[in-house]
Amino acid sequence: MDLTVQKNAIKLISRISDHRTATKPVIPYYPQKGKIAECTAVKKTFERVSPESQGINSNYIRRFIETLAADKSLDMHSITILRHGKIISETYFGAYRRGIPHATYSMAKTVVGIAVGMAIDEGLLTLDTKTTDVFGQQKGFLNSIIKKNITVRNLITMSSGSNFNEVGCVTETDWVKGFNESVIKYEPGHKFDYNSMNTYMLSAMLTALTGVPLDEYLKPRLFEPLGIENYMWEKSPTNIIKGGWGLYILPEDIAKIGVMLLDDGVFDGVRIVSEQWVNEMTKRQIAATDGLGDYDYGYHVWVGRNSHSFLMNGMFGQNVACYKDNDIVIVSNAGNNEFFQQSNYFKALSKFFDNCKLSETPLPRSRRELKKLRITEKCQSDKFFRGRICLIEHYRQKKLYKNVVGRYEFDKHRSDVGIMPILTQILQNNFSEGLTEITVDSESIVFTEGNESYRLSVTLGKTTETDLVFHGEPYHVVTYCEATTDEDGRTVIKLKLSFIETANTRFIKLRFNGDEIIAELDEQPSKQYISAAAGQLMSSLPARRTLDPLYRKLDDEFLAYKIDDTLKPELHGLKK
Repeated sequence: MDLTVQKNAIKLISRISDHRTATKPVIPYYPQKGKIAECTAVKKTFERVSPESQGINSNYIRRFIETLAADKSLDMHSITILRHGKIISETYFGAYRRGIPHATYSMAKTVVGIAVGMAIDEGLLTLDTKTTDVFGQQKGFLNSIIKKNITVRNLITMSSGSNFNEVGCVTETDWVKGFNESVIKYEPGHKFDYNSMNTYMLSAMLTALTGVPLDEYLKPRLFEPLGIENYMWEKSPTNIIKGGWGLYILPEDIAKIGVMLLDDGVFDGVRIVSEQWVNEMTKRQIAATDGLGDYDYGYHVWVGRNSHSFLMNGMFGQNVACYKDNDIVIVSNAGNNEFFQQSNYFKALSKFFDNCKLSETPLPRSRRELKKLRITEKCQSDKFFRGRICLIEHYRQKKLYKNVVGRYEFDKHRSDVGIMPILTQILQNNFSEGLTEITVDSESIVFTEGNESYRLSVTLGKTTETDLVFHGEPYHVVTYCEATTDEDGRTVIKLKLSFIETANTRFIKLRFNGDEIIAELDEQPSKQYISAAAGQLMSSLPARRTLDPLYRKLDDEFLAYKIDDTLKPELHGLKK
């Protein structure tokens, strides 16, 4: 990471943790996320069948789902399981439901890997094509001799050695320039070093070579043949598809890509990408860093060390796991505290599907076991539980809620506190102006941040859906609201805000004591993830001495305190 990026990264952390002034991005803000339409009908949908028809016991799948649901360390959003190209189980957890495209994060890298294979098949480039062949040799930047040797192979195997990484996304506007002018940590191809900017550079190279954005290049070659219509892919400040992240897509549609790769590049009888490329993509090309999980790396695909499998993987629990021996594809969306493959989800996945022996012929039908599975799938959803409180409980909650109706103004302005989760704010470079007041009325709660107000429709004991726009970025939010009392008998309004196109959830507790209000906020993914990310950032700064006095303000102990205070803030106010 170069000195300018280092300073900007420290500056951003300092601004986020400074409650006195509004957080300002270190690069100009622009809306990245567009509106994503809800899908009412999937084109080329998979057939839904029983597990037994595909040689698996319903009870086996049910136990897998129950294992995930019972694990409190996980925040599962959906699980879709296919065998032989048919969906045998589909489960949505909490507020999440079918038809809403979900952020894939680094799962998108595999899609870029497929695009590279198509471009190679078309003769547009080779694995030995250098970045300088496309962008030319930059003048006046460090390590120019080594940089001449960064190839497509280095980028697609995460071995470029570039020091310009994900931090550059929120500290630099021209990412190609930042990558090209960054120092090199080691000779390209020398070792694995996961870096999303490698994928971005592939997207930029393909755009330069084809003359069209990556999504337009892929539309007739991948998306249309697979019947994928409902998707959105964010762009960089210079209008290039991000590539390594920013893709929103339906679980069923991303499953099509897994099924296509399992079938050696063929989908629905149509050749999508060459068999040779798929074989190279999905086999081990480089050893991954120890501690990331039980996978090595192919061409933008993770390859199982202990099973005949490969994986499309994105942070927070976005995965497409593909098992070659049993022709199984398992798609997951989640909001887990994880970077790569370290969560309990992978322990469950390994236990149930690594090297398991499944029948290649249908099993006897079991209506009882299938019914139990379908009930288990249904009862993970909020819709199964919410709205089933008894009349007495509903009356009690309504009375508590009615007693706190009014407008409340906070006495000390916290510029970093907003209803959008702080992690989303950072990833989108879209920062709150600070929560100043809350208005509780009979059917909604209004949060005011600076000059903007966000009205959430609420119904006690039920979930409600609201579309909110934060500085030009639209988000679909599902809110669950309940009124209760704490140990001192004070009224508490609990809110769970699921930003259901993303991995993020905001939790808000409003405690009332007469005319006083205390607002407590938390989020998922939570402190553990942010702490780990911040720790990695701080440990990656090679020029700490040159960053003084900025760095001295952010020693490990102080940084931990600031993270806790930022992610779990508390505001005090009075009724007006």
